[in-house]
Amino acid sequence: MAWANVIVWVVGVYAAIGVVCGGAFVLRGVGRVDVAAKDAPIGFRLVVFPGAAALWPWVLVRWLRAPKAMPDAVPGHRGHA
Repeated sequence: MAWANVIVWVVGVYAAIGVVCGGAFVLRGVGRVDVAAKDAPIGFRLVVFPGAAALWPWVLVRWLRAPKAMPDAVPGHRGHA
């Protein structure tokens, strides 16, 4: 029965970290990872939150590797010719 307690504890810690990281990501980080989501409405952020919380290790790595300041232009767009 001790293993069951350990598994429940590990899953609980993972979920708690996911809620904190996912919440921070949808509030602050989503615009840094994807410039198109910079000014996303609350509905989009609510839809993204469960995935960000569940996949928090991957989301955190992407967030930390994203450039500090994203340009206002869409990536790959060269502007006016």
